[in-house]
Amino acid sequence: MKNKKLLFFFSDETCTSCNAVVPTLARLAQEMGMDFENYIAVRPWCWLGKVLPTVGYNHLESFLYLANFYDEIYYCSLTDRASLPFRREVLAFGGEVLSSRKCDDIANFYADIYAFFGKPIPASVMIVPDRPDDEEASDYGAYTYPDILHSNALGITESVWAKEKNIFLEKGVKEVLALYCAP
Repeated sequence: MKNKKLLFFFSDETCTSCNAVVPTLARLAQEMGMDFENYIAVRPWCWLGKVLPTVGYNHLESFLYLANFYDEIYYCSLTDRASLPFRREVLAFGGEVLSSRKCDDIANFYADIYAFFGKPIPASVMIVPDRPDDEEASDYGAYTYPDILHSNALGITESVWAKEKNIFLEKGVKEVLALYCAP
């Protein structure tokens, strides 16, 4: 019998905080003794951005294959889109939805997930650069992954801190760390 649990995170390219959220969730999953998987959907140029790629290329079949290896799947998502890919499938497998928030509601997203696992929110946040608007500019977000993963801090971006600073402070954040990569 399988006794494995999976924390599954869904988002898409419109969520500029993914590079900060993914390592935070990966660390939490590790602390909870479970596996972590994330799916960040990117609309292919050839489809003119009209549909998410989950409608083809065997993405659903891949998820269903993965789901067979877990007793429990915990789903969370950050997206501004109306549809929540894989949410229905997680529920069909007997999983739970921990949080489904809009991309600009990171503080409450973290609060939902930490509360579900009965853990206090970390007292630190690590601020990383926002993803550049210019598609030609370098996005250093992936390089911040190990620093967030191996800290006991919530990963957030500059714009999230500017918008949600007071919410994070109300939820118990006491220390602010900054991580920057110069171009």
